[in-house]
Amino acid sequence: MATSVVVQLCTLLLLQTFPYIFGADLCLNYMNISVSDASSSADSSSCLKGTFACKTLEYALSNVTNCTYVSISCSGPLTVNAPINVANVYGLILEAGVTNQMVQCSKGAGLRFQAVRDIQIVGLYWYQCSIRHPTFSSYGGGEGSSAIVFIESMDLSIERNTFTSSYGTGLSMYNVGGTVTIQNCSFVNNTVTGCVGSSCNVQSRGLHIQFGCVN
Repeated sequence: MATSVVVQLCTLLLLQTFPYIFGADLCLNYMNISVSDASSSADSSSCLKGTFACKTLEYALSNVTNCTYVSISCSGPLTVNAPINVANVYGLILEAGVTNQMVQCSKGAGLRFQAVRDIQIVGLYWYQCSIRHPTFSSYGGGEGSSAIVFIESMDLSIERNTFTSSYGTGLSMYNVGGTVTIQNCSFVNNTVTGCVGSSCNVQSRGLHIQFGCVN
């Protein structure tokens, strides 16, 4: 199922969370980081400077800073073995460097973004990903799991991604606003089977969004 959603909501109140001016270009220049399975790739501070490719997405995103472009170019699926948490950054682009780039997760691994702004994820195929996260007050709290989750964030663009066989929900967003774009994405065979958390039974199996304002 392909899905397209564009929403603007709660822009002014959400700005209280972010220390920059709405409408201005957040990033004039981007740091370029690549992730690759090439023999020359390695996880070190040099790969974060673009000297050579990083070996794992965990290392690249766990150390990411504002205004960074991260591309993934592997000869096969890129394996993610641990949960990845990204918080309090803006201006991040995560994009496939090759066509049909798969990101395959070990159970319990996925991406969690919190208090971020101006994030783009483009052209990736997410397989069996499931990071644990709170499900918030709409369903009485508890926890669930999703391949990718955004919490208290704004200005998000998810384009040409496929979410398949996630343990829980493919893509979840809680208390998000600004401009949210989900375009030409597919959600296939995401299931509560194997979901980790106390509120898995109320999760959407493909896409779940709660819009709101952050104080």
